[in-house]
Amino acid sequence: MITLHETTKNQLRALSTQKPQALLLFGQEGTGLKTLAVETAKDWGKLLEVVEPVAKTKSSLPAISVETVRALYERTRMKLDFDHTVVIDDADLMSDAAQNAFLKLLEEPAAHIHFILTSHRPESLLATVRSRVQSVHVQPLDNATSSRLLRTLGVTDEKIKTQLLFIANGLPAELSRLANS
Repeated sequence: MITLHETTKNQLRALSTQKPQALLLFGQEGTGLKTLAVETAKDWGKLLEVVEPVAKTKSSLPAISVETVRALYERTRMKLDFDHTVVIDDADLMSDAAQNAFLKLLEEPAAHIHFILTSHRPESLLATVRSRVQSVHVQPLDNATSSRLLRTLGVTDEKIKTQLLFIANGLPAELSRLANS
C-alpha cells in the first residue's frame, strides 16, 4: 500500500473509473513517482512494461532514445482483450525526437493500452506531449501522514522520527529510504 497525500489519492481514485490513455504523474524527487506509477498500472489491469532512461556510455547522461520509443510502438500494436499499461519513468529524459515518436503512440492509440509517465521536471516535456496527457501532481505528505508512515516502517524512537520528518519533508520515498538505512 502506497502512502499518498489525500488530494493525490482522490485524483487517482477518480481516474481509475475512466482511465485516461496517458497520465503524467509529476512531483518532487522523493515522492515515489515510479513506485506509484507501477502500482497504478497494476490497479488498472496488467503492467506491460517499464521504460527507464539508459546511459549509452559510462560518461553519457541517462536518456530515453527515439529508438526505444519506436520499439515500444511496435510492442504495443498487438491485439489485447483487456487493459495493459506501460510506465515511462523520468519521461522528461526523452529526447525531443523520442517525444515526437511518443506522440505517434498517443495519436494512433492501440485498444486497451494506457501510458503512465513520471516526471520531476514536467516543463521539460514538449507542450504537445503535455497537452495530450492528463496530469496529477503527486503532493508531499502532511506531517501526520508522514508520522503514520514512519510508524508502519517501524520507527518508534521519537527523536529519530522528528529528525526523519524534518529531513524528508513529506517525501514518502525519502522517508522509506531514510527509515531503512
